[in-house]
Amino acid sequence: PESASPIQIAEWRANLHLWARVLTALMAGGTVVAVARTIARVAGEGVGWVTGFVLTFAPAFVVHGRFQTVDVSNTFFVALTLFQSVALLDSERPWRTLLWGAVWAGCSAGSKYNAGLVVLALMVSWILRMQADGGLSKRLLPTLGGVALAGSGAVMVFLLVCPGSWADSA
Repeated sequence: PESASPIQIAEWRANLHLWARVLTALMAGGTVVAVARTIARVAGEGVGWVTGFVLTFAPAFVVHGRFQTVDVSNTFFVALTLFQSVALLDSERPWRTLLWGAVWAGCSAGSKYNAGLVVLALMVSWILRMQADGGLSKRLLPTLGGVALAGSGAVMVFLLVCPGSWADSA
């Protein structure tokens, strides 16, 4: 409202804080699923289930999953990027998988700048995929294109989700 009372402002802030905590808790649950699915692809279903169970009850993760912190959202986006990196190795649609990985890496950098380095895992997976598909010498252009797409896509998503980095850089 234009002339909000202090009570209205306090209620508005309390509602924002509540929904931020709900979103953080949902991201914590999503992180458990992403990590479990990633490990299941690498080491088998049983290990994936155990990993998901252990992460569900990890003390630091439980504590941060209850509060409005960037740590859980950052872990969520890093886990999604790593899942896409692993999925890229045998994906039927590698370019789409690469793009989604770049989106998650950009979101990760938007929540904590240094976490954007997770895009390197995506790039390495792309290079390994291209090497397995016929060697780097035969597939040099798609290899370089995929690496450039992952990097530039992550930067574009970062600039979109973190507009303060360019709109108010001071």
